[in-house]
Amino acid sequence: MEDVYKYLLIGHVASGFISLLFGLLVILAKKSGKIHVILGNVYFWAMTGVFITSVIMSLMKFNPFLLGVGVFSYYLVFTGFRFGRLKGYHRLEVKDRWVFILTIISSVAMLGFSLYHYIQYQNIIIIVLAIFGSLSLKQSIQDWMRWGKVREKHDWLFEHITRMLGGYIATVTAFLLTAMNGMLPDLVLWLGPGVVGGFGISLTVRHYKKKLGANKKAKSSTFRQAA
Repeated sequence: MEDVYKYLLIGHVASGFISLLFGLLVILAKKSGKIHVILGNVYFWAMTGVFITSVIMSLMKFNPFLLGVGVFSYYLVFTGFRFGRLKGYHRLEVKDRWVFILTIISSVAMLGFSLYHYIQYQNIIIIVLAIFGSLSLKQSIQDWMRWGKVREKHDWLFEHITRMLGGYIATVTAFLLTAMNGMLPDLVLWLGPGVVGGFGISLTVRHYKKKLGANKKAKSSTFRQAA
């Protein structure tokens, strides 16, 4: 059993390293064309490896934090990847809805465990698990309710950006927890990357909304002139 866990850990670390590297390359690369797609695919499958190994490891040696981060980060990456490929809630398939449902169930379990653990042991760090559970529950319920519905033309792009970057932030968080354990307070390591990364995501989405809005106005102006 220990040998199996050791090999899983090696695979987990290797997948995590690839995710960090290619996630950064995706962020730095031009956001269109084959290079972006190739880098994004490598990042997605590396994150799939991180998720699978984290689930198995957390069940072999009960670790709710590892499981919570794994579920939350992979849900963001999986749905972000699907939005990038299918471009809209109305094009999502039945398997996507099953992902929503399974995430809702696991999120409720995370919240239940965190509440029980806090009542029993008064451990403040368990609140972090409750935060991950709340965020993934909120997002998965919203996705389940919007499944199959047509929304604004570019909504899929903003969802793609937000979720892929959100998954990357969760991966960075896990890395910092391992590399800087004991160097900074736990709450700073758990929540710091999310606060900084959330600000970065907000700026990125705002940039693309402004850019798309400017392009839309330019096209409308060109059309009126041609008319």
